[in-house]
Amino acid sequence: MAENYDFIIIGSGPNGLFSGAYLAKAGQKVLVFERMEEIGGGCPPAQELTGVPGFKHNRHSIWHVWMPHTPPYTDLEMEKYGCKYYLTSLDEPINCQVYRDGRALMFWRDLDRMCKGLEKFSKRDAETWRELGERLRPFKETLLSMFFTPPPKLSQVFAPLEESIEGQRLMVDILNSAEDFCDAYFESPQIKAWLQAQAVNMGMPPDAALSGTMIVATGFSQQDTPAGLCIGGSGMVTHAVANCLKDNGGEIINKTHVKKVLIEDGVAKGVILEDGTEVRCNKGVISDTASNLTMLELVGEEHLDEHTLFKAKNFRWCKSALNVVHLALNERPHWKAEADEPDVAKCWVVIQGCDTPEEIMSAYNDAKEQKIPRCMGNLSFIPTVPDPSQAPPGKHTFAIWFFGNHALEGDPENWHRKEDEIIDICLDKLQDYTTNMNKDNILGRKLYSCYDIGLDIINMQYGDQVGGETALTQMFANRPWPGMSDYRTPIENLYQTGMTTHPAGGIHGAPGYNTAGAICDDFDIDKWWEEED
Repeated sequence: MAENYDFIIIGSGPNGLFSGAYLAKAGQKVLVFERMEEIGGGCPPAQELTGVPGFKHNRHSIWHVWMPHTPPYTDLEMEKYGCKYYLTSLDEPINCQVYRDGRALMFWRDLDRMCKGLEKFSKRDAETWRELGERLRPFKETLLSMFFTPPPKLSQVFAPLEESIEGQRLMVDILNSAEDFCDAYFESPQIKAWLQAQAVNMGMPPDAALSGTMIVATGFSQQDTPAGLCIGGSGMVTHAVANCLKDNGGEIINKTHVKKVLIEDGVAKGVILEDGTEVRCNKGVISDTASNLTMLELVGEEHLDEHTLFKAKNFRWCKSALNVVHLALNERPHWKAEADEPDVAKCWVVIQGCDTPEEIMSAYNDAKEQKIPRCMGNLSFIPTVPDPSQAPPGKHTFAIWFFGNHALEGDPENWHRKEDEIIDICLDKLQDYTTNMNKDNILGRKLYSCYDIGLDIINMQYGDQVGGETALTQMFANRPWPGMSDYRTPIENLYQTGMTTHPAGGIHGAPGYNTAGAICDDFDIDKWWEEED
């Protein structure tokens, strides 16, 4: 371990590494401490979770919609370091939703093709999709452009819609619940279910005020974006960023737990390790630990003002949490809907298990009430369709996402006690949509529950996949809370990054990028990535 560091980073999650790589390329001496044996945080290397040799399962981070289209991907030369993506072509569906009646809703980048598919369910809804897409385009583009900027105020977010009467009316609808938004514009229950699932995937119940924004932020925003699968497994993302950091003089030390931020006279001077060792730095400390835990545990209440203490104690995690059933398969799932839409066979992202808005609401309520969900399913992934390297020749991995409560029936340990029962329920539900998901096809199975996620990844408390509730009251300039939303903290030279900061969870690198930018501004460090602007 060298003696003279400019910055120390607590945690090797994606955004800690992104911040570190940007700073290292700016000539700063960077040291990263990681408490686990492996780097990656919420984007770890693929593992043989089912116990079957040769099957590489991505624990939960699988579908990277934005990463291959972001500034960090280019700036840090991630392809050079082994991070390469399979991107859907115009001739391939981005994803699809399959239904018990044998029909499929295909999601295409081509708008005409998309609307033609929607017509099977409702001609009116197809016309509405086209019309809304055009009306929402300025808002969507503004929203996505704000990922890689300091967190905007809500007035800035909605400015494109405020410019016209039509836009103002649409803004009111977006600020309603996803349920109300769908009822206002769509008639088909199948299309409503697909859209409302977008809110659930971002940690919000479909009937919650403001959840309509998630339909725009996820559903409509995918129209122009090819789906991305990281070849070799999602861990190749963090592997690439880590190698970029090391190539530029940075260091990563694994299996080393940071107990406290070293604070002297209100200024962060370094860190204190679990064994009591003090490691100092010349400029600043960056925490890639969840914002509330950074303040309450790494900083300590004795260093916090009343406002920060209150906000940290009342940071809201999502009410429903992510669970993943992993399967090792002889052959890919054969969907009944392939008879309706043969292109379903090309999809590696398939939405299944919740055909109606009522089923989605039922699943969310089950989670809220700590029950085993009656509707198991939502997003499911077959990464081996585009990337055969993640399984033995001709074989496949399959992952099914569903949401539940961390305190299942009052006790998180129930996720372990009831693992077989839960997987059996999930597989039974899957029979409604497939023809070959029988015992002969399943070589191995494993439930990676929200309880497991929370134990493994400190930033995903309770299995929260987005890093805290994504209501507007906890987004943009309110994330994680007012007064700490610009990646700076009340402690001088202590910075915050990660999924609890703007713009929230997901593999896109925005928090890390933005944190590095704030630090460069504060220390007058050259932003090398802006030289050509």
